Amino acid sequence: MAKNSNYDSRTSVYFFVVYSVVDGIEKEVGKLIAPVEMVDDVLDNWILEDHVTMGEQENRQISWHLLLKRLGVSKERFKNEHIIDLTDE
Repeated sequence: MAKNSNYDSRTSVYFFVVYSVVDGIEKEVGKLIAPVEMVDDVLDNWILEDHVTMGEQENRQISWHLLLKRLGVSKERFKNEHIIDLTDE
């Protein structure tokens, strides 16, 4: 998390870590932290699913490329920064 983050321990956030797997080897692509409201605003088409451990929960699957685009984060920035903290933006 960024040193000057506005993150408050009482604030809900999403934390994403994206990995790629090439020839069976995992490599971290990037990390991003964002306020729940920001992510929820860019997601649509939630569906209700019966999750094995959590019961019925809303679920939305989205590619990380599309999520970054909707959040206004370039793939290059995502790959090059240690962690992107959108709680400050």
